[in-house]
Amino acid sequence: MVDYLWSFDCGDTREDLTGLYNGTAVNGAVTISPDYSGQGKALNLDRKQNQYIILPRSLNLTLNTSFTVTSWLLIAGYLPKTILSDCNSFNPICITFLITDTTMNIDISNWDNATIIQTAFVSFQNYGCQACWMHVAFSFNHQTGSTIFYFNGMQI
Repeated sequence: MVDYLWSFDCGDTREDLTGLYNGTAVNGAVTISPDYSGQGKALNLDRKQNQYIILPRSLNLTLNTSFTVTSWLLIAGYLPKTILSDCNSFNPICITFLITDTTMNIDISNWDNATIIQTAFVSFQNYGCQACWMHVAFSFNHQTGSTIFYFNGMQI
């Protein structure tokens, strides 16, 4: 089992827990204070300035591996936001986790021929609020092929 963790809330917010997968800030991404807990720092990405973090290599998420992706987000506006995209020419599986309007989406596709392997989505319209910190997550179980979404700790 491999753990990847970017806390995005201390020191150099681009650093991974292991130091092996440190990201690179693009287009001036900065940290702000306080974070969701009212303390520390948080990574602040401005979509209008096309700010994001590039990871140095693929996470190698595949359909042969169970995995969970979690994130604390401060949503401002209902425009699309990509949480994680692991798509590259070294791995035929492309995984994208994004939020559009009030819907969380996970798309798993074959990078080689652009076919959708699995797509899942869930609405959190009744749970969300503008300018509120929220915790979002999804888990993929490779044995069952199922995807489970979580919003603020609740399975939805």
